[in-house]
Amino acid sequence: AVSPVAVSVAHEVRPDVALGFFAMSGLLLIARVDGRLKGDVLGGIAVGMATAIKFTGVTLALPYVVRRWPFSEKRWRGMLLAGAVSIVAYGVLSPYSFLHFDDFLEGVLLQKSYHDEIRGRGPQDFGDIASVYVTHVLPRSLGVPALLAALVGLWMRRKDWRDVLPLAMLPVALIAVLSTAQIQRSRYFLAALGAMAVLAGIGVDAAWKRSRALGMALVLIVVGVPLNTTMRDVAAFRRPSTLDRVLDWTSANIAEGRRITTTHAQIGLDRMRYEVVPVADWSLAGR
Repeated sequence: AVSPVAVSVAHEVRPDVALGFFAMSGLLLIARVDGRLKGDVLGGIAVGMATAIKFTGVTLALPYVVRRWPFSEKRWRGMLLAGAVSIVAYGVLSPYSFLHFDDFLEGVLLQKSYHDEIRGRGPQDFGDIASVYVTHVLPRSLGVPALLAALVGLWMRRKDWRDVLPLAMLPVALIAVLSTAQIQRSRYFLAALGAMAVLAGIGVDAAWKRSRALGMALVLIVVGVPLNTTMRDVAAFRRPSTLDRVLDWTSANIAEGRRITTTHAQIGLDRMRYEVVPVADWSLAGR
């Protein structure tokens, strides 16, 4: 509720918020995996429905496998069943992926090319990108105190590793997948915030059981740090942005029919009034 990343993305029209919901719902289903085939069906539904929202939902497969592996009863049969169910769940929630497969494949390749595009600083390797998520995205998402509380929670529940390890595996899997792309966005990590928040809650609960005063202080710190950043972000949303001001000034001062070259082609310029030329479309001769 107080994460700067979650709050800022909630002001945008993107699938990441929906994926966050389906990821948390999926983890609740995966928690019921107990070695019986019914649990494998639930695990398959979890992976399939999350992947139907956004491709990074497939990272829920790792928490399922980690949860399922210790139960030896019909292990491979159960995991194959989960895989089949996940495909069915995906098809039910995203039928046009199959009904318009050529368009779907074209979209997948377009997304891949966008995420693989080399930008300003040149190509980045897997380790460099993973370090960005670990050192920048994670601390901004929940705040450093919450991350430390999550590590404490993981340690405190180490004997119940079947319950907590799947939660920890979701951010690990997500970082591994996201680090294969050349582009990084904080919102891509939103799907893992529910799992991280639960682990942080376990850490806070452990402190609370030792001392009510310590627990209350930790609650205020864990919540207060990201809330402070979020409030500053929300205050910024209430003011016109630089792009808003540019658009207003342009509409009021630039005559109709002029050609406008911009690095922000989607700024909202009226294309019935102006010819908008993105900088990326300039040719050397055209300059």
